[in-house]
Amino acid sequence: MISKSGADSVASIHAFRLVEATLSRIPTLDDMQQAPLRYVAQSITHLLKNKDLRRQGERPGVDAARRGAAMQLMSAILRSYKRLVERAEAESEVPEMSEKAWLLQDITVSDIVQYLQDDETDSMVRCMALRVIHDFASVYLDEVPQWEQLEDVVDTCAEVMLRKTTWQQDHELKAKSLDLVGFSPHDDAYQVLSFVPTELAVRSVSKALAVDNKVKVLEPLLALIVDHSALKDGYWPFMLSILIHGGCLSLFHDIINQPVPPEEDADDQTACRAKSDACIGLKSCFEQMRARDMKAVPSDLSLTLEKLSNDDGMTSFVRSSASAALMALNE
Repeated sequence: MISKSGADSVASIHAFRLVEATLSRIPTLDDMQQAPLRYVAQSITHLLKNKDLRRQGERPGVDAARRGAAMQLMSAILRSYKRLVERAEAESEVPEMSEKAWLLQDITVSDIVQYLQDDETDSMVRCMALRVIHDFASVYLDEVPQWEQLEDVVDTCAEVMLRKTTWQQDHELKAKSLDLVGFSPHDDAYQVLSFVPTELAVRSVSKALAVDNKVKVLEPLLALIVDHSALKDGYWPFMLSILIHGGCLSLFHDIINQPVPPEEDADDQTACRAKSDACIGLKSCFEQMRARDMKAVPSDLSLTLEKLSNDDGMTSFVRSSASAALMALNE
């Protein structure tokens, strides 16, 4: 299909997906290097490296669907490669590739980053680009610190992890239409951040948290610190430390110190709910953080929590949340 109609044809969209469906049946690394898959890899490499390649007169959305399918296939190739390497290592074998060059040798992370950083790129293609970048990082972990545009990628990942971008919204519905299971730009961004140097990750998270409307990032922060921590993945202690040193404790502290508008109903106001959520976030941090991260705790946070827990003018659920956070801090 691809050789007859070209990698830039409508037919290639279906062809890419058909090839992806066969990857799980490839038994060895050497089998990955055989001619059919090699030809397809060359085709998607040519397509993705030439971002402005278009067919005249085709319907709107076809090019985005084609590039999304190509990235989906590239992601599957990288994940299959990692799976086969891990299988060989588990069987006490030294992973071997044939003497032929690696399938994806002619494409680099920079070729994919151009899609991630372009505001004119289709939103689903940008989400898929982030997934491929995650897969590149997972396969070539030692090379990540040397990536070109690494800081730009990490800045974008911090924004995505805190759900601040518009292009990642509604990705679940789009992913469903492409039969993508477990697809989440948020998780891809999380994983990329866990692979980069600590100083860079802290700097990017700090920039992402430096917003005028601090309540805007409160919900995604809670989702990370309270909900994601329950997953017990191996990267979480590192990520929590990144969030703490990136300023999440100070952000929670600032939200607690924000005045409550007197004209609102105290039992049903956004400011009170935000204060309670900030205290919940602090409590969860204190319960999980390591002793060496305590230096990131604002010096007057204990006093702030004590005052809030004893403030008779505040709603009971806010006082209760502040009291629980103070107890966790003291412990």
